[in-house]
Amino acid sequence: MNITLRAGLDELIRRYRLERNERGANLTVPCPEFYSGTTGFGDMLTVHVPEGFEECGEWSDGFRTVWVNREARAILTYCEGDLDLTVDATEEDFQARLQSAAEFYKEH
Repeated sequence: MNITLRAGLDELIRRYRLERNERGANLTVPCPEFYSGTTGFGDMLTVHVPEGFEECGEWSDGFRTVWVNREARAILTYCEGDLDLTVDATEEDFQARLQSAAEFYKEH
């Protein structure tokens, strides 16, 4: 991952005081970099989403907004005040996470 992408992720983590969460090891696709925290309203958050993230409309609804940054292999999820960030080390893990997310959001 290039320095600019990493700096954007680090700024997001700092701004929202996200903490590394050991739950990442227990996800359907284990994630070595899983961060979580809480924040305000989703419309306020969009101003601070790092460059390169695109909203994934088919996974978003009135309570949840999901952004994906394919180059950083990251998924940012806002849901009712909670904020989760996953960053995958490999493209293979990222693709598996995208597939898992697509299946989950199709049902929920």
